[in-house]
This record gives sequence, C-alpha cells and structure tokens, in this order.
Amino acid sequence: MTALLLLIAPALAGTPGGVAPGVEGQRGFGAPVADESGQHLALTRWDNAGLWTLDVASGALDAVSTARGAGFHPTWSGGALRFKAVYGAGSTLPAGQYAMEWASGRALVLASGRHVAQPTGRRGTAFVQGLDSARWGASVTDDLAGIDLVELDPTGRTLAWDDDAGVLHLRDTASGRTRALAAVGHGSHPAFSSDGALVLHRTADRVLVVDVASGVVVALVTGRDPAWVPGAHALVYADVVTGADVGPAAASSPYTVLSSSLVELDLETGRTRDILRDAAVHARFPTPLGASGDLAFVDSRTGALWRLTASGPALMLSAPGAAAGPPPPATARVEVDVPYMHQLWDTPDDFDGGWSCGPTSVLQTLAKWSVLPNADITCSWPTSHTSHWGWYVPNAYAFNGYTYDAWGVAAGGDCQGAHGFICRQYGGAVWSYLVDFMNQHGVPSAQVGTDYNTVVSEVNAGYPLYASVSVLGYGHILSLRGYVTEDGSPIHTIVVNDPYGNAGSGDWGNDDGEDIVYDWPGYNNGNLEISLSQLFTAHGTAPPDPDPDTGTAPVDTGTPPVDTGVPAPVDTGTGEGPPDRVGLAGDRVSVDGIGGCQVVAASPGWGVALLALGGVLRRRR
Repeated sequence: MTALLLLIAPALAGTPGGVAPGVEGQRGFGAPVADESGQHLALTRWDNAGLWTLDVASGALDAVSTARGAGFHPTWSGGALRFKAVYGAGSTLPAGQYAMEWASGRALVLASGRHVAQPTGRRGTAFVQGLDSARWGASVTDDLAGIDLVELDPTGRTLAWDDDAGVLHLRDTASGRTRALAAVGHGSHPAFSSDGALVLHRTADRVLVVDVASGVVVALVTGRDPAWVPGAHALVYADVVTGADVGPAAASSPYTVLSSSLVELDLETGRTRDILRDAAVHARFPTPLGASGDLAFVDSRTGALWRLTASGPALMLSAPGAAAGPPPPATARVEVDVPYMHQLWDTPDDFDGGWSCGPTSVLQTLAKWSVLPNADITCSWPTSHTSHWGWYVPNAYAFNGYTYDAWGVAAGGDCQGAHGFICRQYGGAVWSYLVDFMNQHGVPSAQVGTDYNTVVSEVNAGYPLYASVSVLGYGHILSLRGYVTEDGSPIHTIVVNDPYGNAGSGDWGNDDGEDIVYDWPGYNNGNLEISLSQLFTAHGTAPPDPDPDTGTAPVDTGTPPVDTGVPAPVDTGTGEGPPDRVGLAGDRVSVDGIGGCQVVAASPGWGVALLALGGVLRRRR
C-alpha cells in the first residue's frame, strides 16, 4: 500500500472552539469501480488523484497512475482500464490532458491535448477529437467535443450525456436522433442498466431513473453514489443523513454525517431494502462485484475499503497513509475581483459562523461593489486581523430603508443581521432571501439556472455571481468570480471564493478559500468536482448612500460547524424576535430544482412513483 497515499493537512493552530479543519470523506479511498466479472477493482483516493487496481481474490494491488483526476470515472473494457489523467508542470508526462488505457501492467496513451474527454468503456473510446469513428461514425459524435462524460449503453444503441446546464441527452447511434430531456432536471454522471433500457441521472442528493424508450422519469429516490446491479433492473445507493437533513435543532453541524447506509432499489417492484445499516459504519460508494452478490464499499469515517457478503461486512484494505499530491495543472483565468470573507475567521469572535456560508458569500459580493461601509472588527483566528464586513453577519443594522433585525438560527444561538434575515429558522441560507438581501442593498440579483455559459457571459461582462452548490456532498453557498481557460478557450473549471476554505486541499475549514478552483459537475480538469444547484447574478453598480445602524451581537458558546444552503423559498414570519422552531427531522432538502425546490418529506411520494414502475417495465418486455 505504500504507493497509495493521501494528503491530510494538520489542523490549524489556534482555531476557535476546537474546530479542526477537515470533514468526513477527506481521507482514504474514493469510489471503487468493479470490472464486469467483479474480480478486479479500480481504486482511487477521495480526491480522484491517482488510480490503482486491486485483485479481489488475491489482494494484489498495482499502481496505474498517480496523476490528478486519474480516478475520476475510470471504466473497464474487458481486462483493460480506461481513464483520463491531468498532468501539470514537473509531472512524468508533458503538461496536458491524456486519455489512457491500462492493461497487463502497461499504460498506453490513446489521445492527448488541451482538453480530452473521459474514455468510455466496452465499445469505444471518447475523446475531444470525437468518438471512435470506425465504430460509431463521425456524424453521430462530432458535436460532443466539449463534453467530458459520454456514456454508451452496453448494447451500443444509445449515447447519454449531460450538457453545460446539466440537461440529460439521449442519442440513437444508428439514426443520430437526439432527445434533450429538460424535464428530468439538471444533473450529471449518467449510467445505463445492463440491458440499456434504463439510465440513471444523479443530482447532489437524488437519483433519477429514466426509461430510455420514453424519456420518462420512472423512479426518484433520495440517495447518493448509485450503481447498477449487473443483469438486473435494480440499483444500490447510499442513504446519507447529515446535520442538514435533520435541521439545526437536532444536529450541531450540517457537515456532520449522522449515518450512511446502503439500500437496494428493485425497479420491477418499486421496493427498497436495507442491505447495510450499521451505526458503526458510514457506508458509501457501493459497487457490486459481478454476479457474486457481494459488493465493495468505503467507510467514509475511516476511508477504508470493505466487502459486504452474506455473512456481513469484512475489511478489505485499510485507509492509505498521507503524502503530498501531484502538482496542479497550470491554467489561465478570466475573473473579477471579489474581496474574501471566511465564515469562521472573519466573523466576530463571539459568534459561531459555521452555518453562515450564505450570508458571508453575499456580503463578499456586496463588498465587490463597496455597497456597505467598513464596520471593522478585530478577529483572533488564525491570527489577529481586521475584518471589514464580518460584523454585518450577526448584528442588526439598517441600510437603504431596510432594517435587518429578523432573528435566525445560528450554530451557537439566535442572531440578527445578514444571517438572521437570510437563514431564519432553517440555519442554512434560503435562496429567495439571498436574492431579496442583494436587491435591497441595491445590487440586482436573480436565480439564473445552472448553465456554465452563464458563468462565462457574466464574468466577461464584469459581474461576479454566487452559487448554491454541493461540495464533498455537503450543501454550501460560495462566491463565484471567474473561470479557467486553456489556450484562450474556457474549460469547465470555475474560480471561487469559498467561505469555508479550500475543500480540494484535504482540510476543508482552512483559511485558504480565496481565489481557488473547482471543476464543474461532470468534468475533470484535475481539480475537485462539485455539484451545482443554482446560480445567482449580482449586477452591482455605483453604491447607494449607506447609513448603517448598530446592534448587539449575542454571545455564542457552541463549537463552530460548517455550512449548508437551503434552496427553499419559504414564509418565515415577520422576524420580530426569535421565530418558532420548525421541526425538520426526517426531511430532505431538494437541491436540484425539481419540484420547485421546496423542503419536502423524504419518502412518501417516492414509493408511489416506484410502484408504478414495475408495470411499465413488465409491459415493455
């Protein structure tokens, strides 16, 4: 195991309230991928840096690549493993992107260039230059040069991909007829069932199953990390419950994983069954091992690899040790300047900003336009420094004819100010209140969907954005300030100010979140991939004449957790004092724009949709 190493940075000294940077999932293994026989696994680190193969029977581990992104969506084709690798300056290959195939202990470069797509499995290989024209015909694939993930179903009849806005597309390879299934909602990482009849489409925390023939969504469940059961209309997924799912009254932090269990969904009957629900194990990334009935999974608490058999779970490989990762690729950026604020380090010492990513992100964006005057405070961590705008997060103030004295739930107690107005009784940011807050401060703002081209056009016009996203599976709000280019052309990597630090470094919660990069959903440029729920514009102009009031900050005694975004336009009352608590236990938060983005109950509706599916599939056969 010495070749398989992991970057884990030490906790920052002098952090408030005992906060140790790093969240669950930033250690050990990422999602394993089994070959068709189930006899071999492709393994990667949690951040997809590096790729290894494991012989399941013997335990023999072979190093394939230590490149960035090599573990992002590798695919097996017989005994060969296909993957994409991103090399920076000083790497073993010249800087660039490579589509590669590994077999019999040797790696073969299939294609290289400024932008190379993810190789597909089984029947062909997809590159930016187009798919294998000898197999599929150039006319079928010429327009897919900018798409990273193109999936071919096992029968070779259908291609699936998600466009820049996360819209699922299905294309008949014989006729070239293409359907854009906008009604499905936006997502990424499509995957076909063994017979090609169904394709799954996933968002940050939901799995949709689409009937290929009709284009209709036939199943919708709350879950993550889905994988098809070989030879069946069934899938397995992780049922992850975090603090954001149960609400601030039941959990101290939305970034606390309370449980993660494995569930199987039978699409013929619509029934689900628990296949592993153990409080001592946080099971993620279930991967069926061929027709054996066993599956591999990762315990996200420890990062270790396990095997689930009829006798129960058994440890396969312990989490790897720590080491520095490969160098990042060199890139050019197009961006606008946005001053940085950290939700923990730049808010008052006596306030717990763990749930304040939304207020912090929009205050950063207002600072771009010098809307609010400086309200300087001295913050103690990680070293003593002056914060210009952190005071506004928990303190009541008046501006532009509005008074921000509504009370909202925070990690350590109720507060007012930007956090109280935006978060109310939910703790996390509410989309409609983010927009209202910006508009009231003289910066026109609106929800504008999930299209990457919106980022490019807004930044080119000199405007930043802010976004509701999922980072490492946790809901979050961040400030979006630019995009990355290669040879002058945009690639699907964004430049952000993350108010909770740099999640790609291995110790999210650090103080290094300014001007960092994440990869767009479904794309691999060697950086941490995030999920996207909503983009928001921020069209600032000359600042209005401010006249802020002052208030008294409550004293917080809790331990600062991290943050979540709640995309729910809700009515939370007048804000004249602390609101009544709203019980959220058992609820889920929709983050993918489907169903109007309400806070919805976890399960009642889904069972009905699934039961209807069995009849649909049986009639088709």
